[in-house]
Amino acid sequence: MRLALLTVVSALIVSGCSFEKEPAAGDSAAGDPAVTSPAADFDARYRAAKDIQSIEKGNEALAALAVNAAESGNAEIAIKAVEAIRDIGVGNIAAKNSSVELANHGQIEAASKLAEKIRDTMIEGEARAAIATIAAAAGDADAVKAEIDKIRNVGLADSAARDSAVQLARAGKGESAREVAEKISDTSLRDDALKQIAAGD
Repeated sequence: MRLALLTVVSALIVSGCSFEKEPAAGDSAAGDPAVTSPAADFDARYRAAKDIQSIEKGNEALAALAVNAAESGNAEIAIKAVEAIRDIGVGNIAAKNSSVELANHGQIEAASKLAEKIRDTMIEGEARAAIATIAAAAGDADAVKAEIDKIRNVGLADSAARDSAVQLARAGKGESAREVAEKISDTSLRDDALKQIAAGD
């Protein structure tokens, strides 16, 4: 029995067979540029979502794809997916979530462009408030001011200006923080923001 087993093993070695473990599903071969992650094939995923006959299922697929693409920093697919959604409510939420994800990836301009697709004042304001705060944490005062100026709800604009002013101050942009705080229309809220900036909080 032992002799027979050795004979089989020797034959396998001579034939060039490998005893190495095969890569698990989803693993990529090291050094093989042709192997790509299925999750990154956003063009094919977009075409598949567009081919769905059911409007509801198609909208769901496109909304999920928009957020996935934005999470990966793929602004082009995120915007295309949002534009293809055939339901205003679904499109608004997808645009909001995707714009925030793009902002988190440092793509403030693309995030702002995606927020323009939102056809609801409050939802757009929420998206722009989030983008402004993210930009403020990165010290981008110009982007902060631009986003706040586009918020059409006064309460949301004031809240975004307060949060962004504090973030700018923490990012070492004291003068810009003061300028943003001055945009707050509510006197009490403006004073609170200026107090935090003055205290160095």
